[in-house]
Amino acid sequence: MKNDLEYIDIKKVKKVNIIKEAKLPDKYVADENGNVYIHNKTLPKKKINGVLSIVVKKMKPYKTRLGYMEYVLSNKYGVKKHLQAHRIVATLFIPNKKKLPHVNHKDGDRSNNVKSNLEWTSISDNIKHSYKYLRGKK
Repeated sequence: MKNDLEYIDIKKVKKVNIIKEAKLPDKYVADENGNVYIHNKTLPKKKINGVLSIVVKKMKPYKTRLGYMEYVLSNKYGVKKHLQAHRIVATLFIPNKKKLPHVNHKDGDRSNNVKSNLEWTSISDNIKHSYKYLRGKK
């Protein structure tokens, strides 16, 4: 497709505007692998091999100084919001029943934002994980 547009299964993505504090329009969607897409709502949904799909354009994240993958998204007024990929995935795809404040990368790789590599954790447990499995590496 032209302009880097692609079809993606509508069941594999969730709207990023669910993250209330970000106050974003519903044009952004994310998958459980840490990818964020802009959903082109003007183009119709389409069934591809029996799967209902939407037209999206994949966004490029950038790496912060600390090694986290981050997206710059704009609200409806054009104000830019910086959201880290691991927080997006955890908020949309991992239940946080205990209302824990931090997201831990189980393997210590801050660029690995796949759902299976993330977990909600307390500050204390996050620090303990760092020393136990990563030997205190930042």
